[in-house]
Amino acid sequence: MAIRLSGLASGLDTESIIKDLMKAERTKVDSQYQQKQLLEWKREDYRDINTKLLALRTATWDLKLESSFAGNTVKSANESILTATAAATAVDGKYSVDVLNLASGVTAASSEALGSATSNGTLAQQFGISGAITFTLAGKDGSQSFTFNAQDHSLNTVIAEINDSDLGITATYDSGVDRLFLTTSDTGSEVKIDITADQNGFLRDTLKLYSGDLPVVGSPVNLGTGEDAEIEFNGIGGLTFASNQFTLNGISFDLNTEGSTTITISNDTDATVEKFKTFIEAYNSVVELISTKLGEERDRDYAPLTDEQKEEMSEDQIDIWETKARSGLLKGDSFLNSIYSKLRSVATGVVGGLSADNAYTSISKLGISTSSNWKDNGKLYLDEDKLRAALADDPDAVMELFTGSGSVDGLADQLYDLINNSMTSLTNKAGSSSSLADSSYMGKELERVNDRIDEWEERLEDLEERYWTQFTAMETALQKLNNQSSWLQQQLASFSN
Repeated sequence: MAIRLSGLASGLDTESIIKDLMKAERTKVDSQYQQKQLLEWKREDYRDINTKLLALRTATWDLKLESSFAGNTVKSANESILTATAAATAVDGKYSVDVLNLASGVTAASSEALGSATSNGTLAQQFGISGAITFTLAGKDGSQSFTFNAQDHSLNTVIAEINDSDLGITATYDSGVDRLFLTTSDTGSEVKIDITADQNGFLRDTLKLYSGDLPVVGSPVNLGTGEDAEIEFNGIGGLTFASNQFTLNGISFDLNTEGSTTITISNDTDATVEKFKTFIEAYNSVVELISTKLGEERDRDYAPLTDEQKEEMSEDQIDIWETKARSGLLKGDSFLNSIYSKLRSVATGVVGGLSADNAYTSISKLGISTSSNWKDNGKLYLDEDKLRAALADDPDAVMELFTGSGSVDGLADQLYDLINNSMTSLTNKAGSSSSLADSSYMGKELERVNDRIDEWEERLEDLEERYWTQFTAMETALQKLNNQSSWLQQQLASFSN
């Protein structure tokens, strides 16, 4: 930076003069900062709408689920014996349940400690065996043969290959008791662990999983067979299931232990009604925000404040000014208006293609209506009694309205897709605050404005430096003239003497 001389010779307040000159020039870059602020405010408004849409999408998703319309609650008199849930098709009432047997799988283990010479190493080092080892295991879904070399493979290798098979059999080794365990992943009477071949007696003699004769073709060694769960339901016996979790008459059971208890099924629409209330609240929040932004007046007398302007104002004054400055940025926005119109059209429209006898083809049939007050901008209002009556009358029909049937998309399906597409479009336009990089349309526009600001700041810096160079040159020239004038005066004074 060149040496700056401020009014030493001229007596001018050079710094103030240059500051005033730059203030006029800075209006050009200030307009870019204001444009940037308007873009950022507008982007924030779009993102706020997207946040509201996210909440609506979540509430809509709940109405896509059949479980949201179950409308039944189940109470078990003894949850240590069993717990249960019920679908909408389950008949209300009290039922007795006797759990006679729990479903089980198979667990087989070494009959005694293996006596391994070392906790790792090859099979030869661990058990003093040699040569090739071959055996075949069979489970519910088939059988598989395994071959290992005692000099190259370890017990860990054997365990890993059994676990990687598709037999549904898991092998583990417990070093604390020095035994191998084989366990099935499934339960039920079809589950088994059979040894169909053990040519070298590795499973019998080394791993001690059985005793007696080696298996031969057609005569496997069975290490265990699973058992089915068995219950008596309201006096009906002989009911068996491969798992302790099963469904019977629309009731999903989870058995815990043997014993007798009762379950009571009663109609309970409270949870379903709450989901509708959550949906309506989220919907109204979206339409209120969008309609407000679309109708908000733009006051062009209030531009974004510059830093210098803010320094001259109080915090309250700044807040009031900026509230007016950012109002109406989305007034009449065609992009938002399209989302708003489609949302209202789908939400209040009739769903075609439902069952011929379904009396509930739109939300208005359920007691959900649009406000007649135009100032409410399409908000929904709920007649809870009418909704509860519809859920009690035909919960399946209400569910079909929202979840659809076959190839027909229900109201919740249509709304969810619309909201999802709208959110994607908004993200493409305004980006997301959670993203590290903003590649949206407005993000790129802000990058261009920032580039123009950088260019203007460089120009202003160069211009200010040029002003200082010019004024410094003037001061230097004046200083030289002053020096020459003083010399001439001295010379004239000497002649007069």
